[in-house]
Amino acid sequence: GAKVSDKIDVIKKLLPKVNHILLGGGPANTFLKASGVNIGGSLFEASELEIAKELLKSHKIVIPQDSSKTGNTILDIGPKTIKCYSDIIKFAETIVWGGPMGLFEKKKFSIGTKAIWQAIIRNKKATVVVGGGETIASLKLITADFKLKNKNIFLSTGGGAMLEFLAGKKLPALVALKLQRR
Repeated sequence: GAKVSDKIDVIKKLLPKVNHILLGGGPANTFLKASGVNIGGSLFEASELEIAKELLKSHKIVIPQDSSKTGNTILDIGPKTIKCYSDIIKFAETIVWGGPMGLFEKKKFSIGTKAIWQAIIRNKKATVVVGGGETIASLKLITADFKLKNKNIFLSTGGGAMLEFLAGKKLPALVALKLQRR
């Protein structure tokens, strides 16, 4: 996804419970800038730089090592990052994915997102939760290459709701269902 502000709460909530948080897209740019990397004209959220600096103190936050750009704008993760992220995904037991790695709608910048899908599919043991309309739409990048049959992948177009749930926030629909059960 594009905005780190949508993901900060879930990052904070999951950080003590996970081995790694792999960043891509707009959120990665904010963390890259917070770490002192020149991101040129790339999308980032200035209001989140201080919290990103604080979160970067954790060795669990993994930011891109390289990127694919147009001019001075980062639009995808690069080959070193793809290898790094794929190596981490290879051994994961649970994967939660909430946003593409870049501007996957343009073929030149779809390589990172496609590679992450491929790494997830290759990992036969992981339970995978994927949320968000854009991330689900990016499935079109791999459907010709891989079969999703018999894979523990749970898809939700409600990416924002998924992130809020993982961040520990109360979702109105779930609260209402809980009240009905009483």
